[in-house]
Amino acid sequence: MFRSISILPLLVACAPEPTDDTPATPPALVCDDASCVRDGDHRFDDAGSSRRVLAFMPEETAGAPVLFVFHHLGGSPEELLSWMPVDRAVEDGFIVVAPASRGLFGSEWAVTGAPGSNADVKLFDALLDSLIEVQAADPDHVYVTGFSAGGLFTSYLTMHRAERIAATAPFSGGAPEGTYVTPATDLPVMLSWGGSWDSYGGFDFEDATLNLASELVADGHVVQACDHGLGHWLPADAAERTRTFFGTHATTGRVADFAACVRMEP
Repeated sequence: MFRSISILPLLVACAPEPTDDTPATPPALVCDDASCVRDGDHRFDDAGSSRRVLAFMPEETAGAPVLFVFHHLGGSPEELLSWMPVDRAVEDGFIVVAPASRGLFGSEWAVTGAPGSNADVKLFDALLDSLIEVQAADPDHVYVTGFSAGGLFTSYLTMHRAERIAATAPFSGGAPEGTYVTPATDLPVMLSWGGSWDSYGGFDFEDATLNLASELVADGHVVQACDHGLGHWLPADAAERTRTFFGTHATTGRVADFAACVRMEP
């Protein structure tokens, strides 16, 4: 007849004594509701508002850089990513987040007025706060890109949220004369546009881009000015160039140079 013997006291007795040198392992935060950013297509709720978000998470999110992508007028995250697949930056270890707009008439994203009352800026802040708190994303390596209306919002964030952003890359964005605001900190910016016929709905994207470039350089920022000459569209290497620009900065702190761009410095 066998007698059962509990091995629990033995395991406890053999367990190593904790030392002051043993680092504490914080419990992983788990969030599977609309109050946090998760992998895939989902709703994100903040302060009573709900927005659709498309997110791509790498295998390891702790310490990961973050890339925000803002879509064009009348578009969607999926449509922009089909033209400009920067979601592949997840392969480089980035968390990629592409929110859907509220569909503001004429602008898609709120790109005028003070940031304190801007619902889209509040969304950006809330998404980033969630990524830092829940996914342990790197708050010092946050990047933003977008095209057309999304490029204008990227430019707006460049001016109004520089303290939270490491670098930006607006495509057909800019800031018309009289709308520029000095960013709180220096940051490199890659400005891409389609030449003299980059316009849409009567808006001159070349003029807005060149104005933003000159203002940024005068304020002490490094700018990569990239005129691809294709009008109001994206160059074939938009995604690759953006991944290189952000990836180089995230890993080395340097501003990458490109044959198709002119480096502008203070």
